[in-house]
Amino acid sequence: MQPKVMQSLRFALQPAVQDVSVTWDLPKGVSATVLSPPITSIFQGQRSLIYAQLTGQSSEAADGCVTVKYSLAGRPSQSQLHFSLTPKEDTG
Repeated sequence: MQPKVMQSLRFALQPAVQDVSVTWDLPKGVSATVLSPPITSIFQGQRSLIYAQLTGQSSEAADGCVTVKYSLAGRPSQSQLHFSLTPKEDTG
C-alpha cells in the first residue's frame, strides 16, 4: 500500500496535463467514434491511449487530422497528427 500512496503524493506535487480535448478533421462522409473513456488528467510518467473507430467512405482526398488540445501548468498547448485514410498497397 505504501508504494501506491507515495506514487499518489508524487503525482500531487507535479503539474498535470488537464482539460484534454480531441478534435477530428475528416473528409466529408467519414466520421470518428471515440471508444476510449474521457481523459481527465495525465501525470508525468503516465501515458494515455485514445481509441477511435473511423467509419464511412469519401471520394475526396483521403487524409485526416486529429488535434489534441490540453493545458499544462496553466499554459494551453496542442498537438496534431495528420494521417492517410488510403490503405497502403500490399507489397508482399
